[in-house]
Amino acid sequence: MRLFHDGGFLAKSDAVWKTKRFAATLLMAASGHDLDLEVEGKRSRHGMVAIRPFVTTQLTARDTPFVALDLSPDHRDYHAFTHIPGNGVMDVPRARFASLAQPLQEFHGGGMRGDPSVRLYRRITNLALTMLPPAAPLTPCVEFAKTTLARDASLSVTALSTLCDVSPPRLSKLFAQELGLSLRQYVQWLKIKNALGMMGSGLTLTEIAVGAGFADSAHFSKVWTQTYGASPAYFFSNAEVAVFPSRRSPRFQPPMAPPGSTA
Repeated sequence: MRLFHDGGFLAKSDAVWKTKRFAATLLMAASGHDLDLEVEGKRSRHGMVAIRPFVTTQLTARDTPFVALDLSPDHRDYHAFTHIPGNGVMDVPRARFASLAQPLQEFHGGGMRGDPSVRLYRRITNLALTMLPPAAPLTPCVEFAKTTLARDASLSVTALSTLCDVSPPRLSKLFAQELGLSLRQYVQWLKIKNALGMMGSGLTLTEIAVGAGFADSAHFSKVWTQTYGASPAYFFSNAEVAVFPSRRSPRFQPPMAPPGSTA
């Protein structure tokens, strides 16, 4: 698996997953077989499918190689996936990603690492975006709130709304409407992102939990599993998991003036 600061890329050949995740997800079969997906008690089969964040799904892939791509809440295109209509699952016809068959098989087989895997991740994301309903750009207020929280996730809603020059209820409503998750959920993701940066540090999971801002390791484990579909112990002890810095994460942006500021 490849983990970025704004997403992830996983290859597996056998799985039964029931998840409700922070991430927007793209599931792609890496062979001619389809994946079995259950949503709201209804089962369907897909070669490639886009899934809205916080949709409860059960994936069944028995001896079926597949690739899962995640876009985390601070990915620049995350909000486009939060507006997938209906039950939150959008089928992508095989013909639309036929050109990706060979690189997907290469990634699944372990023959693609480093920058090539990052480029494939971007290529798949851009393909999916061409099929999604058009999403309006985030308002300056929400963009500013995201960037500010990336620098100080301990800010209260009241303090953040003062910086944004809107009321706390207004900020909370705008944030949820545009990003598809609450401010509290976004802060939880930022804590997970902090923990991700400690991978390979040699710290215990308890030390990582506290250092990332969680109350205890149990809460950390719960939120991490919700984010990535498996426990932190699996990722932090797995030599096949690699972390790459994102080139487009909000943490690398210069300071932004508050909305309406002339500075």
